[in-house]
Amino acid sequence: MKKTSFTYVVLFLLLLPLPLTTTAYGGTLSADGYHDLPLVMEEVPSSWPQWQINEDHMWLWNHYMDIYRSSADDGSWGNNDENEFTGFPTSAQLNDQYGFGWGAGWWAVTWTEFNKNPLKSFRLLVESDISFNPAFRWV
Repeated sequence: MKKTSFTYVVLFLLLLPLPLTTTAYGGTLSADGYHDLPLVMEEVPSSWPQWQINEDHMWLWNHYMDIYRSSADDGSWGNNDENEFTGFPTSAQLNDQYGFGWGAGWWAVTWTEFNKNPLKSFRLLVESDISFNPAFRWV
């Protein structure tokens, strides 16, 4: 068994006790997919203050489970099969990329895209983008 396969088994076993559906603020959060590891996140431009915050949090998480890597900003973002920190897009920018804007009271959103293989019970996540609402003050 390859080391990566072992990682998948351990990660799966660690997540078994977690519910697949969680209720928060009256909404439902549900997922039935997985990411290949390591999880590479494309960063915001390195000149942005959020760049260091993102890097620090991935570094901290990697002390518990070494799964994150980062790649430099390539100047594009959105529905492009890359995991990205998108920064603080406006509602119009979100709508242009994903087909929805900021909902009332939404602080942040993670947009995910799965592979289209209906024969698999767990689907491969090919993209997870994290966006923060610019209407809120972030510190």
